[in-house]
This record gives sequence, structure tokens and C-alpha cells, in this order.
Amino acid sequence: MFWFMLLMNLLIPLTMVFVGIYFKKAALPEINPLFGYRTRRSMASLEAWQFSNRLMGSYWFKYGLALSMISIIFSFLLKDQIEYGSLFIMLVQMCVMFYTIYLVEKALKQKFGN
Repeated sequence: MFWFMLLMNLLIPLTMVFVGIYFKKAALPEINPLFGYRTRRSMASLEAWQFSNRLMGSYWFKYGLALSMISIIFSFLLKDQIEYGSLFIMLVQMCVMFYTIYLVEKALKQKFGN
């Protein structure tokens, strides 16, 4: 049961790492309705689109790596209560994901206005 929960605790951070790598490398050459960092500010222009996707990729890669290490450590520390510990770990992971949205929106506003 512990190993399964550890794997579940790593789903969000590892997804962030791999999507972050993709967004950093791929410029997402055009604004599309299905994939990418899609907000009103990011889709205002092609330059804003590419900037926001690369920045989000950079944040997700860095924060995903950090969350992976933290998740492993906390999984072992909370081994006896892994079910409840996993809920706490995933809540922290989701907070970090939402924080990256704030950071990208702030950078978009500074660089492009509105």
C-alpha cells in the first residue's frame, strides 16, 4: 500500500516536470484552443502566448523537481499515516501549481500590461 501511495504522490510533480520540459522546449508556435497555458492575457498575442508557455514550463520544471523530492521525503516521514499524509501532500502540490499561475499572470502583466 505504501509504494502505491508513494507513486500517487509523485503523479503531480512528475507531470509538472515532463510538461515543463515540453513547454520550455516547444515554442507552441500558434495559439490553439486545446493545449498550452490558456488565459486571456496569454492569448492576447503570439508573443504573450510563447512567453507565458515558456515561463510556465520553466516554473513547472523547477517546482516539479522540488515537489518530487519533498513528496518522497514526506511520504517516508508519514509512512504510518500514508493515506492522510497523501492528502496533505497533494494539497500542497496543488497549491504550488496554482501559485505558478499567479507568477505567470504577474509576469505577463508586467511585460505586456493589462
